[in-house]
Amino acid sequence: MKKSLNGNVPNIPPHVSYYKQYKSIIVLAVIMFNLLIVAGIAANESVDKMTDKKVYNCGWCKISKLISNAGYRDFVDADLTRANWDAISRNADGTSIRVININTKKVIVFNCDGSFKQLELPNFNSWLDNNNNILTWMDKEKGNYNSIKYFKGNPPNAMDPSGQYFVANINKGNGEIFSVAKPNIPLARINIISQSGLCMFFKENKLYVFGHDKRGLSTPLKGFIYEREGVNFRLAKEFEIPREKKAESPYVVEDMSPWSDEILLVDVYDFPSFSKRYIFNLKTKELKYYGLVTKEKCLFLQCDILKKVEENKKSKMSSGETTE
Repeated sequence: MKKSLNGNVPNIPPHVSYYKQYKSIIVLAVIMFNLLIVAGIAANESVDKMTDKKVYNCGWCKISKLISNAGYRDFVDADLTRANWDAISRNADGTSIRVININTKKVIVFNCDGSFKQLELPNFNSWLDNNNNILTWMDKEKGNYNSIKYFKGNPPNAMDPSGQYFVANINKGNGEIFSVAKPNIPLARINIISQSGLCMFFKENKLYVFGHDKRGLSTPLKGFIYEREGVNFRLAKEFEIPREKKAESPYVVEDMSPWSDEILLVDVYDFPSFSKRYIFNLKTKELKYYGLVTKEKCLFLQCDILKKVEENKKSKMSSGETTE
C-alpha cells in the first residue's frame, strides 16, 4: 500500500488516493488564481475614483452580447470571438471604441454619449480617423492600398488613434513617419525595424512611437518621442522601457493615456508564470503593477463606454424609442 500524503496535506484522510489529493490541490490552485484575478480587477476599478477617466476592460463577451442585443446578429455570428485584440481600438481622446469584425468587414462604433453605429468597410484591414471616417484600407486583389488620400507606396505599419500620422516602410528597414494629409512626404526617420508590437500616438504636438529596434518581441522595448521642427518632426528622446524581470517573451505597449504620461504594458509569460499588465509613467519613470492579463482588451477611456451604451439602450427601450 502506498504511503499516505496526509502528513503533508491538511484535512485529507488516509484513504484518499494520490489522484484525489492532487486533484484537490489543483482545484485549490484554480480557486486561488480566480481570487487573484477578482482582486486585481477590484483593485484596478478603484483607480481614479473621482473621475471616469481610467483603464477599462473591453471584453469580447460583453461586446458580443451588447452587439447582439442591438440587433446585429450577423456581426456576432461571424466568429467574432476569434477576432484579434487589434480589432478593438479607440479614438484619440478615448470617447469612442471601434470594434472591427474581420469576417463581415464591418465596424461598430460605441461612444461615451451612449450612442453606437455600424459602418461598412472596404476591407477588414482599415484605418479610421478620430471621427471614425475611413482613411485607408488594403485592396488584396490589386495588392496595394486604396484610400481617400491614396497612400501610394507607403501602406501604414501603424497609425495614431487620431488618424493624423502613420509609420510606414518598417519592413524595408528604413521606417519613416508620414502625415495622412501628405502621405508621400516623410516627416522623420524611425529607428525601428520590427513591426511586431509597433504602435504610435499623437498628443500635445508630439509623436510617441513604441516598438523594438531589433527583430522580435523578446528584444528590449523602446520609446521614441518626436517634436515638431518646422513642417517636420525631430527625434527629441529615445529610451528603453524598464521591465520587472528580464525574459525572452513579448513585452509590448497596449495603450497610452490621452490625458497623462502613462502607458499600459503587457508583459507576456508562459505557464506556469502568469502574464501581467503594468502602467509606466514616462515622466516619473515609475513602473506599477496593474493586474493579471485576461482575455480582454484594455484601453484608456474617458468613461465606461460599454456601460453607457447599455444604459442608453435600456432607457430608449423603456420609453419606446429605437436603439439607434
